[in-house]
Amino acid sequence: MSDASGLAADHRAIADDLVARAYVLQLRRVAAALTPALAEMVRDRIFSATEVQVIDGYLRALLATAQALSMKYLLVGRAEGPLRRALTIDIDDSGFPVWQEIAQTAADAAQAGEELARSPTAAAIKDDMIRQIVGDLTHPTRLQYALSQRMYYESLAAGGLFWPQMHPQALGLGQQGNRRRWLIHWGVYDSRQNLPVVYLMDCDDTGRRPLPDDARRWPEARAHLLAQSVGALQLLTIAQGFDADFDTLHPQRLRRLTLGPIHSREFTVQEGPIRQVLDDARAEPGQDWALALSVEDLVSDRAEMESSGLFTVTERQIWRIDPLDRHGAGQGTTAAQRLLVIPQRPYQALARLDPPGFRGIRKYVPGPDGRVLGFG
Repeated sequence: MSDASGLAADHRAIADDLVARAYVLQLRRVAAALTPALAEMVRDRIFSATEVQVIDGYLRALLATAQALSMKYLLVGRAEGPLRRALTIDIDDSGFPVWQEIAQTAADAAQAGEELARSPTAAAIKDDMIRQIVGDLTHPTRLQYALSQRMYYESLAAGGLFWPQMHPQALGLGQQGNRRRWLIHWGVYDSRQNLPVVYLMDCDDTGRRPLPDDARRWPEARAHLLAQSVGALQLLTIAQGFDADFDTLHPQRLRRLTLGPIHSREFTVQEGPIRQVLDDARAEPGQDWALALSVEDLVSDRAEMESSGLFTVTERQIWRIDPLDRHGAGQGTTAAQRLLVIPQRPYQALARLDPPGFRGIRKYVPGPDGRVLGFG
């Protein structure tokens, strides 16, 4: 059995293949419910349709990662000796795999081509499995393990996974005169929270060349944004630093979407009202969860011209920090919003209990027909 003595108190090693499969299936269900919930958020004007398309790309990457991990740990609990490994998840305020799992997929992906080249093909492994079953009358556990690892590396080689860092991309939103507007988006898997995080920045570009075509500015801007993508940093700090370092790039809005935590009676530990909600719901497997989202939003109030040399001036943003907004005040944001995606049975329990801390949270409830309704 996998040694759990070195695990942090909030980590859980899933050393049973059936439990690991159930966990990955739950991740898929959560992601499947989040996609139509995002469409409802467009109607609520939390995100635009373009932004939802971008966010959906990161969701697909998370699903691809879950699929790869399901192959990696397909035989967890059956293999013996050094082959015996366990999927490790964060059970406290996350519900996602720990950062080390995501980092390992990135390391393995760099060697996926070599691994596939030197390993037998899937067809050859299956032929060996049949020969062992028929000829030796024994269960081909080691061959099954070899096949699962082959499928794992094939998933990595296919790409499209959520890596520890998802490098910034720029999507054109239009142009007025010499001023172009970009939606710059990027993501990170936060190592402190063990949560996927997506950043969205509306940015004006007054450079001579379009930002993605600029061999000098674009690499520098991407490196700057990734270096600042730390959950502990306020959005105001990130935006001001970017605005100060790039005279021809003018951020207009910056948002940070944190996906999670996932609350689940089966896989995580809860405290406070959400624990009672899930206990009272007594929902069937697959419906026994709740996904929390947080959206931090920072908006430019106006621009001022600032001297940047002997004969030049540069545009600098003045950010809107509303002192009357309890979420924005002291948090380096214009506003912040919490959202909850929750199946019907847990939502009914939540509505009955009506805990004060959940009254200001917008809830999105997926129905059996795939539609999502918004409440609160």
